[in-house]
Amino acid sequence: GLKDNRPRMASVRARTPVEVLVVGKKAFGQMATTLSPLREAIEQSLERRDADPWQDQPEAQRYLASETVASILEPLPSPFLKTVETLAEANRAFAANGHEVFYVSDDGSRIDGVVTMTDLIKAQAHGLATSTPVKEFMVGSPVFVTSTDPLRVAATVFREHGIKTLPVMDAVSGSAAGCIRARRLMAALIERVSGGEPTNGPGAES
Repeated sequence: GLKDNRPRMASVRARTPVEVLVVGKKAFGQMATTLSPLREAIEQSLERRDADPWQDQPEAQRYLASETVASILEPLPSPFLKTVETLAEANRAFAANGHEVFYVSDDGSRIDGVVTMTDLIKAQAHGLATSTPVKEFMVGSPVFVTSTDPLRVAATVFREHGIKTLPVMDAVSGSAAGCIRARRLMAALIERVSGGEPTNGPGAES
């Protein structure tokens, strides 16, 4: 591992085509030493992994490994935004629906991006015109999980990326299936650790 210098094996699954670059240990060490942004990114990643609050909770670990994302799946916030819609239209959507996040989809199936309340505030703070299209200030190609992923995958993504909501894609069709919230996952974990049975479904926790 990077911290204790012990051999480590891990599996990584790519959801899209990727190019893999293999870097030797010595070369990687030199890069991490001389490139401060890389070193800082590695340190931050390791700190996030060490911050797992459930690592010493066997019951929580069993729950995260045995249950899938589908068990706490909720509908996506409605309506979808489109990439050609404007900042003014996004403003109206947030004001009318009370959501903290909207997903962007031009075909109603593939998730093209995400717009959070924070993104909206930043766009306005940067002085973007109200006619600016959503594609200019959305977060494109957002990270996602699939409905058949174990909950531990979702927990790791929430922790690694510091986000509150994750889009969920159907494992077979690849189309949008819904979303899960970090808050809902946390509630389910607390119920399980405290001896109760997690209550599933969109209305389980608000």
